[in-house]
Amino acid sequence: NFLLHYAPHWDRPQHKTPVLLVHGAGDNACRGFCHPYSFDMPENGTIDKPGMMQHLVKEGFSVFAVTFSHPHGDNFFQAQQVANAIARVREVTGADKVDVICHSKGAMSVRIYASDLARDYSEYSWVTPFRNDIRKIVFVASPLKGIDTAFRYYMYNFTVMQQKLAAPLGARSMVWQGMFVDNENHNRLF
Repeated sequence: NFLLHYAPHWDRPQHKTPVLLVHGAGDNACRGFCHPYSFDMPENGTIDKPGMMQHLVKEGFSVFAVTFSHPHGDNFFQAQQVANAIARVREVTGADKVDVICHSKGAMSVRIYASDLARDYSEYSWVTPFRNDIRKIVFVASPLKGIDTAFRYYMYNFTVMQQKLAAPLGARSMVWQGMFVDNENHNRLF
């Protein structure tokens, strides 16, 4: 499951190709693209520092955004959700293709779908094959060559543990607060 957001005026575009926004890890479409300083809509409904969504709407684009059911979920599951979101956007707009703007980890699911990567792995044969329904992809701060934060900056692992963050750990096991901790179950989530 995923949540598909429809931006204001999605049904009155000045451009024929709609835009799908795909958020990164630990995020959602609202904070990532609509009001970047909060995970929730401000109580008074006023967004004093608008995001990319408002800019694109102002420029006349039909804008949609996906929020994944789990912000750190499996990239192949999220690739299927991207395929489903694109199909829905095309259905409601009548467009042949969609432009995609993806941020950080969101790029992995988009790239898996657009590259038809699932066909190379029998365990992911259920992922929808690429339907040639993306016109352009814009990768914003995307780890297309991998990410080594958890390994390069070891203190990152302590921050994840201290704040109980939903993020992968570089260490397979570690001494945390004087106790040996096996991180296998934690990392299995990612």
